[in-house]
Amino acid sequence: MLIKAEQFSVLLQVNNRLKTLNVMEIYTSYQDRPNVLKNHQTKLYDYYGESKLTTKSGSGLYSYRFKTKDHRMLKVDYDSRFYKLVFCFDGYSESFLGKKKRYSFQKGKAVFYHTLPKTHCSKLEANAHFKIVHLHLPDVMVEELQILFPDLFRNEVIEIPLPPQSYSLLQLDQNTPQQSQELRELFLEKTILEQVYGFFETVIGRQNGLKNIQRSDAKKLAEVIDLIENSQHYLTINELSRKVGINSFKLKTLFRRELNKSVFEYQAEKNLSKAYQLLLETQNSVSKVGLLCGYQSVGSFSNAFKRQFGIRPSDLRKS
Repeated sequence: MLIKAEQFSVLLQVNNRLKTLNVMEIYTSYQDRPNVLKNHQTKLYDYYGESKLTTKSGSGLYSYRFKTKDHRMLKVDYDSRFYKLVFCFDGYSESFLGKKKRYSFQKGKAVFYHTLPKTHCSKLEANAHFKIVHLHLPDVMVEELQILFPDLFRNEVIEIPLPPQSYSLLQLDQNTPQQSQELRELFLEKTILEQVYGFFETVIGRQNGLKNIQRSDAKKLAEVIDLIENSQHYLTINELSRKVGINSFKLKTLFRRELNKSVFEYQAEKNLSKAYQLLLETQNSVSKVGLLCGYQSVGSFSNAFKRQFGIRPSDLRKS
């Protein structure tokens, strides 16, 4: 079961309460940063870029792109507890409280968690590229979400594969309206709502789908999903069935019943998300990107891409 219409209506009402927007510094590239910051970051990173949009109500969008020079252990002190939704498009880091690992940022994953008013230490590898977007949720939205979905807030950390709509955040700098403050307000509110909705829709759909499933079946399904998420190519039903020890008919039935989509549809969504990222980050032709993501025909790739994201791959390159 996904988020109901009346629940989405409540989210809209919550979002409408975010009336006062304070857009702070926006550094769309490393070169745009003030010299004092630029000189400091040069010692730590081969390149560094960030952009930031915040509101007086406490919400914010923070986008970071950088490459580490050396192995680093970063310390971050939070003075209060608040909720964050983090999308990791590249890189890997582990965060600790004392000696206990609390969460990690991993390429292709989205993480929802709350900060603690303590020092967090994050371990970053040397010569590593990072591309991460942090979404800070305002207190008023969190309060409403806790009422709507109390079970989700019993988890200290929730991690899922990146939802398809999260890839629009890679174009955050280009898409942010520059014409007026009012348009920026609408843009930030729309972006926050879309990403929160997409994340919660995915999490709730998974939890409800697995709620009544037998433990042994749930384990098999989780193994199949893990294989798909970590594969660089399409896996057939027979391959997946053989690897996890389940017959193909039962696997297809489990996918359709618990995730409301076929194995093929699940893999297609994953590969189209990969295609979106390749189109933005590489100079590969549209046809080559399609091939890398399992499409032999550029026409089929273009049509599938448009169905998923509402834009053709060639038009994405032009935007």
